[in-house]
Amino acid sequence: VVKKLWAYIREKNLQDPKNRRNIICDEALQVLFRVNSINMFQMNKALTRHIWPLDEADAKSKEKEKQCEQVEEGTDEPKHKAKRQKKEV
Repeated sequence: VVKKLWAYIREKNLQDPKNRRNIICDEALQVLFRVNSINMFQMNKALTRHIWPLDEADAKSKEKEKQCEQVEEGTDEPKHKAKRQKKEV
């Protein structure tokens, strides 16, 4: 969501030329954020009003799917890269 929003901001040239951290809101962004300009850090916080987390049931079903995939692959443990051990001198 943030990536697409930044693409829109750059496409419409909505960054403040004096301070590139500030975004000058056009009509669409004013509806979304309810301000004339917003700091890029405040923007991310303001987006939380419009984005909801997944339901707990959805998160649990996805976790079960991952576990099933691991069992099908023949392992009960997640794959990890092996770490090199330092040789003692």
